[in-house]
Amino acid sequence: MYKQLFMIMLLLSVNLYEVKAGNTEKEKVSERLIRVEEAVKATNIRIDDTNKQIDLLRQDLRDYHHNMNQRFDDFNFRMLMFFLAIIAIIIWDRRSALNPVYDKLKELQDRVEYLWDTYQSETKESLQRFKTANP
Repeated sequence: MYKQLFMIMLLLSVNLYEVKAGNTEKEKVSERLIRVEEAVKATNIRIDDTNKQIDLLRQDLRDYHHNMNQRFDDFNFRMLMFFLAIIAIIIWDRRSALNPVYDKLKELQDRVEYLWDTYQSETKESLQRFKTANP
């Protein structure tokens, strides 16, 4: 009988311990779940903040890219104007450099015309003398 009573007491104590341990374990698990949920919420908030910062950085990069494109467009326009100015200076310089040549050509043309007129008038006079001398 003592053995049976001992066994019943042993089983009851083990069962009571399991029930008590199970409740504390369930409380520990629920506390852990609550902490995990809070950690997940905090992580989500941090991820949202990180996404906002990434969006701001992307916008800054877009602005920087737009500004650089504007600067390159301005630079290309300035370079085009610079090269056109260089070409205009070269043409002006060539024209100025060729002015003495044009002046010399004009002078030679005037001399040739003078000689031609003189030669023609002498030829006409000699022809008239020849005609009058030989009727």
